Amino acid sequence: MFHKVEEYMLSSRWEIVLTYKKGDVKMEDKVLANVNGIEITEEEAQAFIRSLGEQTAMQIQSQPDGMARVINELVNQNLMYLDSVDNKVDEEEGFKRDLERAKKNLLIQYSV
Repeated sequence: MFHKVEEYMLSSRWEIVLTYKKGDVKMEDKVLANVNGIEITEEEAQAFIRSLGEQTAMQIQSQPDGMARVINELVNQNLMYLDSVDNKVDEEEGFKRDLERAKKNLLIQYSV
């Protein structure tokens, strides 16, 4: 289990705070990392692991550094998100078109 609290800066643009604590905290409330104000929770990490499929999830959970690797991946994904926001990718026509398509598909899935 993680026991340390670590804080560091990644370039001058974003702050990343990794928090590994023991204690009785609900999974959805347990913050594992904070990337420039975006919290990565235990629940999000577990959902990411489940999304990888059963075999990969078992491999990750059996490795001593498995959760640290998951947290690292989620931190990297959030850094890519922040970079995309900074570069206004969400204002590009191709992105808007793809977003609308994804929204439509998600609404269809939710209606079933």
